[in-house]
This record gives sequence, structure tokens and C-alpha cells, in this order.
Amino acid sequence: MKKILLLTGSNSPHSINRQLVAYAAGLLEDHEGTLIDLRNYVLPIFGMEIEQREGIPEEAGKLRALFEAHDAYIIAVAEHNSSMTAFLKNVLDWVSRAGKDYRFLENKPVLLLSTSPSPGGGRNALSHAASVLTILAGKIVGQFSMARYYDNVMVKEEGIHLKNQELHEELVAMIKKLEKELLVTECEYC
Repeated sequence: MKKILLLTGSNSPHSINRQLVAYAAGLLEDHEGTLIDLRNYVLPIFGMEIEQREGIPEEAGKLRALFEAHDAYIIAVAEHNSSMTAFLKNVLDWVSRAGKDYRFLENKPVLLLSTSPSPGGGRNALSHAASVLTILAGKIVGQFSMARYYDNVMVKEEGIHLKNQELHEELVAMIKKLEKELLVTECEYC
């Protein structure tokens, strides 16, 4: 069984993207998911001078180890001003510096998710995140965008439920594609 790391690039405690990635975690069938909250890894705003003066923050090293210990990633990308959040970009910058090679995703499969209350569904943030994660050697296997979040979900005590069956099926198909990619990778050495 392979391990999938799930996270969201939002520092909001009420993030709808965090709710979406938690929903996705519940849809995993063939592999083990680890859902983390990046807010638990406090990092300064990246700067070369900070790195030279203070070194790599311990929390960046812990995150790097988490990424390296997993075989695939599901990342919910919040959108700020038509781009991924500065919070997520900062985390990626530090984690990329916390090892020998900045390409820390090691050609592992990545599924990107995004949602917003707007009709855009965070598509611009997905595009930006995909380009950055590809530079870091991630293998983007899918992008899921859900527009009009509050029209498409029902909030329950245990989390959200997608009211829109087509969106639910699209997300399930993308997760299955990610899981299938892991099986293919696993069998390359069979």
C-alpha cells in the first residue's frame, strides 16, 4: 500500500479548500492517506538573507521529510488574486531548500484541487500551482476545479458532502486515476 500526503495551501482556519481536501481523503480506497495542516509548520517568509543568516527552519526539514516519505500528493490550492496563495508558495520555497535537490517531488504523482465561491473555481491558482510543482519535479496527473462552492456542497457535522453528483464522480475518477498511477509505478519493478 502506497502513502498519499494530502494538504491545502491556505492559512485560513475556515478554508473551503481544506474542507475539499478532507472530503477527498475520505474517497481514497487503495492507499493510505495522511492529511496534514500546513498551519502547524510555522515558517518565516522566504528570503536568501534569512536562509544565510538563520539556516533552513526546522519545520521546513520536517515538511521535506513528510513529502519524501509519501508516494503521491493531493494538494488543494486556494486562490488569491488569480494565483496560488503566498502561504503555499512560501512553504514550497522553504521545502525545496531543505534538501540536496530542490526537485523534492521526485516525479511523484500530484493531484491538484481547488474550489471557490466564484464561478472561476480557483482555475487560475491551479494553473500557477501546476507550473511551480512541475519545476519541483511533480508529475501532475489531474486538476479538479469546483466553482460556486456553497451551491455545490452541503456542510455536515462530519464534513462536507457534494450535492452535485457529476462533480462527485469527477473527483472520484481523478482520485482513482492518481491511485492507478501509483499502482503502475509500483509494478514497474515487479
